[in-house]
Amino acid sequence: MFSLFEMFLLMFTVSCGFGDSVKGFFTKLGTTWTVILSIVLVLVVLALGFFIYKYYSEEK
Repeated sequence: MFSLFEMFLLMFTVSCGFGDSVKGFFTKLGTTWTVILSIVLVLVVLALGFFIYKYYSEEK
């Protein structure tokens, strides 16, 4: 079983790998959807980081 940090790293590398195709996808969507989706993505990443931080601080 992966730890949360390893899963986060895996997700990060996968998203970097798909970066180019995601850029093309966003170009087709248009500016408004790109802004909305990027805001949602930032919120999700912040929430993930917060939960990972809480998880590791409680473990110690």
